[in-house]
Amino acid sequence: MNKSSLYKVGDEVVFTLNEIQKEGVVFIFDANGTFERPRIPSYDIWVENENMLYKHVPYDMVSKKITLIMNTKAKPFIKWVGGKGQLIEQLEVKLPADFDNWDNATYIEPFVGGGAMLFYMLQQHPNIKRAVINDINSDLITCYRTVRDNVEELIPALQDIQAQYYALQDMEAKREMFMTVRQRYNEKNLDPIENTVKFFFLNRTCFNGLYRVNKKGLFNVPCGKYMQPQICDEDTLRADSELLKRVEILDGDFETTLL
Repeated sequence: MNKSSLYKVGDEVVFTLNEIQKEGVVFIFDANGTFERPRIPSYDIWVENENMLYKHVPYDMVSKKITLIMNTKAKPFIKWVGGKGQLIEQLEVKLPADFDNWDNATYIEPFVGGGAMLFYMLQQHPNIKRAVINDINSDLITCYRTVRDNVEELIPALQDIQAQYYALQDMEAKREMFMTVRQRYNEKNLDPIENTVKFFFLNRTCFNGLYRVNKKGLFNVPCGKYMQPQICDEDTLRADSELLKRVEILDGDFETTLL
């Protein structure tokens, strides 16, 4: 069962839209995706909607809610120049012809960058049970670890900085906010959540999503001209967080990744 098609109910159980559509029955799984028991959709179901919980919800509400969740696939949460997103088809054909028959495959990516290939491989090839990623950019790796381990703390912080940016009415004010955030980011004494929030913000508002530092290691990309860039995509972040649970995340020289 592909976990991207599962919708969490509380902290322990999930159900799938496909099974509801086929049989009119909700199949309940534990946190590891192990089958527990079937339930009829109109009974004993909790669905979160606008910060409230509803029990015994109608079938159509359940279907719409799960359809929304199922349509959210894991994908890169940042822009990354030189990413592999445009090369996925070319890279896919270079895999061994029998790759999908390999049991418990491990995927290793020493230069993860934006992670386009990582998210593709883990969703396209369910026989990959473990992955190892690495990048020499320690702030980028902090982002991956934060998304994996603390996504529910990260999301409201991103929503807050996005709201602050959107509230500014002209580009000059937005540029001033950008410079303030960039200066704070370059002080390099931030906790992982704040560091990730500022990394996301700069990535989404700087010129062309570039990541560039000067000889002192300070981020020096100028502000772009984006009025309302999406800084917080909470559905994608949650999908990414779930997928990253089976990924070992390293930072440093690529050679250590292959040891």
